[in-house]
Amino acid sequence: MKLTVPERYVLQGVLPAESSFVTMRLVKNLRDALALEEDEIKRLGVVIKGDQITWNAEVDGEGTEIQVGELAGTIVRDALRQMDKSNKLTVQHLTLYEKFLGA
Repeated sequence: MKLTVPERYVLQGVLPAESSFVTMRLVKNLRDALALEEDEIKRLGVVIKGDQITWNAEVDGEGTEIQVGELAGTIVRDALRQMDKSNKLTVQHLTLYEKFLGA
């Protein structure tokens, strides 16, 4: 699934902080896959100043292909559904919601 830099950061905030061992192992693996690699940092021109991160959004384009397995995808979909039921979705979640659940 292609995810942009903002979607990758927002998705990390969607993932559960607590759960079973198996779920947390999947969450850890997905968090690792979402992290920016050194070559991406260079290619995107990422600059970190304090708590702000900037990058060349034009280079990011449609995003980077991130492997999201079936079980990890279920965790994400469940989290997004729960956020929707609780009225916790923000505008930053919309593209993720559409990509994972269709809208």
